[in-house]
Amino acid sequence: MKNIMKFTFAVIAVFCTSVLYGQQLGVINTQELMEIMPETIAAQVQLEEAAQGFTEVIEAIQVEFNTKYNDYVRLQGTQSDAVRQLQERELSDLQNRRNEFQEMAQRDMEAMQRQLLTPIFDKIDETVGKVAKDNGIATVFDTSTGAIIYVDETKVTNLLPLVKRELGIE
Repeated sequence: MKNIMKFTFAVIAVFCTSVLYGQQLGVINTQELMEIMPETIAAQVQLEEAAQGFTEVIEAIQVEFNTKYNDYVRLQGTQSDAVRQLQERELSDLQNRRNEFQEMAQRDMEAMQRQLLTPIFDKIDETVGKVAKDNGIATVFDTSTGAIIYVDETKVTNLLPLVKRELGIE
């Protein structure tokens, strides 16, 4: 709730400042832009292919586990303790292998997502900044996140010194 209030106050302050000083405001929904960019679509395909590959490996391990577990249950009364313990160890190892692989796959997917999407985010930020500057826009709000994504420091007024003076702070 505090963050919403702070954001609302910041928007009002920037808007009032821009009205007083004739500064231009802009808005953009970067999420919507990102969804339609060809680079994002290509990255999504790569991510889906990688996820499918990881899923296939996990499913193969699960099939192996299920087969060995079914054999273990089916032959449970006819085996020696040594064979039973060996099968239990194999089942436990398979579960651990599946869990470790899932964790590794998750880390790899996150790293791949960062690697593929960071240049797209950078391109959006750079392009928004260029378009804003070319069109005399001092501040751009991202409506998908509620964040300010571009500020032309030469066209906005930093209110900190004025507020400090008003509060009697040196």
